[in-house]
Amino acid sequence: MKLPYQFVLFAIFLSACASSPVTAPTKVAEIPTTVAATLADPTATHTAVAPTETTVAPTETATDIPATATNAETATSAPTTPPTAIPTVDNLTRLERFIVPDTAYIGKLAITAAEARDCTEPGAPLDAENIVLLAHVDTGSCLGGELDIAVIDDRTLIFQAGLGSTAFIATDVTTPTAPRVLGRWRFAPNSYASDLRYFSQGDQHYVSISLEGFSQQAPCGIAIVNVTDLSAPTLVQHIQGLNVGSDRAWCNVHTAPVSMDENGDGAFLYASVDDTFDLRVVDIRDLDNPVEVNSYQHANYTFERNGPETFVHDSTIVGDRVYVSYWDGGVMILDRATVEAGAPAAEFVLNAPNSIDPFDFLVHHAYPTENEDFLFIEDELTYDGKFSQLRLWDIRDLDNPAAVLRLTIPDAAISPHNLLVKDDLLFVGWYTNGVQVFRYDVSDPDNATVERIAWHAVRTAEEIETTFDGVWGVRLNDCTVAGKETTCIYASDISNGLWVMALEE
Repeated sequence: MKLPYQFVLFAIFLSACASSPVTAPTKVAEIPTTVAATLADPTATHTAVAPTETTVAPTETATDIPATATNAETATSAPTTPPTAIPTVDNLTRLERFIVPDTAYIGKLAITAAEARDCTEPGAPLDAENIVLLAHVDTGSCLGGELDIAVIDDRTLIFQAGLGSTAFIATDVTTPTAPRVLGRWRFAPNSYASDLRYFSQGDQHYVSISLEGFSQQAPCGIAIVNVTDLSAPTLVQHIQGLNVGSDRAWCNVHTAPVSMDENGDGAFLYASVDDTFDLRVVDIRDLDNPVEVNSYQHANYTFERNGPETFVHDSTIVGDRVYVSYWDGGVMILDRATVEAGAPAAEFVLNAPNSIDPFDFLVHHAYPTENEDFLFIEDELTYDGKFSQLRLWDIRDLDNPAAVLRLTIPDAAISPHNLLVKDDLLFVGWYTNGVQVFRYDVSDPDNATVERIAWHAVRTAEEIETTFDGVWGVRLNDCTVAGKETTCIYASDISNGLWVMALEE
């Protein structure tokens, strides 16, 4: 059986964490802190679980890595509605047996300060066009996953997931040419954390961190950490199927974007769940009592029928829509308000199953253009040197979405990864090819164009490899550099800290 790629990446990252080259880094200012917030012991349970083509990146070879879901400690309050059934090993299907361990994880989950590690310094020179490098930050964590940006007390902060090396890192980038690490924290017991999202509720600030334990010793679920006071971040909630009233005892979560209400407060988590291979939507407006309000599974695919090649990998929430990257199932577009109201799928699915689903294309991430008439989609696995892994679709008519363009870069050594759109620009974290920026023009919808206008490598030509390393994703903000207003780019590096860049245009 070919495993979902996150299991393979998990093993790769753990190997990288254990064998990172050691170089004496320049130390940056940080806030010393030791924080431990533990939650109550749980009851033992099982976790149920037409244009021409060009190039892009390597096909990943899946290996038989034992994958097991875990059940970490439940939160401080009981679920509003208890699960209707908790599967036992005896009544699991063949594929569920593969995912669910015989003995669930039981124990405490805490957050504490993490020691700095010596990490590899970047090489030079780095190929670049129309992007200037402002700073490289040795975060002391070495590994970095998804990142997010926040403004707290007039400070602009970047939060990064630590991929198991740490839980998360906080860096002050208020002055983009002089960033400083404020601290790094880890979970106890440790767990793999690749996804992190920032949100606020009133005057309180939080990060949600998705956990994939993949063993009986490591926690899973979604940890919510209050980061209002970074001298003492506090673990305030630990979400999993058992404590949100789900019909399934899910726990391992790969990504969990957060939707915002009309006040800009965090409202719902959209969890891509490994154990059930579907989407679970959790109401977090009352953090003391999170509740699962909906779930979504592709009409033409189930894990039981199609195996682990088809699953929800990620979701992009823009405006009133949710763009669900469903791997071999393509992209499904959902009406956000209807999903969050708890309606059935027939009422919130906006496009037909497999209507945005190119042949042999595994949709890893998707992001709409500014007007939401077009959609960029990305595949991070199907690389053969010729196959286009970044494409543009016309979604003006959701009854008849249409492929428009196939995109690539001339020097692609590997796949693109996560996408982000701002105005008429598409920013791509392109692994070892660094940050790539494209300008798109859909003012004439029947003649849409996309061109690469800027890039900045994060590895030298000798260091670029066809491996999953380099830039995971980017975040942006308007900034002033040398008296000039521009766009600052913050790029999380899988094995090399944080990059701070700026567009030269």
